[in-house]
Amino acid sequence: MELDKIRTEYYTVAINDSLKELIDRYKATDEVLYALDDRKLILYLVNLALDEGLGVSTGEITLSGVKDIKLKKTKKISLHFNCVNEKYKNHGVKVSSRQYFHRLLVKFLSVKLSIVPEV
Repeated sequence: MELDKIRTEYYTVAINDSLKELIDRYKATDEVLYALDDRKLILYLVNLALDEGLGVSTGEITLSGVKDIKLKKTKKISLHFNCVNEKYKNHGVKVSSRQYFHRLLVKFLSVKLSIVPEV
């Protein structure tokens, strides 16, 4: 009898220097966050961002040559991202998870840290 391995699926999230700085500033608001590794912290922040429903950042970003973090595909996160993709699929556009979750985190952290929103 062969056992099937449980496979965990992930989205990737681009982490550039400006997002890393926002994450570090947010970590300073709660010392427990320092105990989380990068994957757990990103999972936690994305779930908070989805709960808040603030949308995504529309500012200009540069994502070439940056670090990627794996974001676990939970039911909540997958449903949200699939809904976003469905909205634009009829127009021939596929949304990049790497960029989408990056922008989601930038918006959430900017609002939470009371940074002046982009124009």
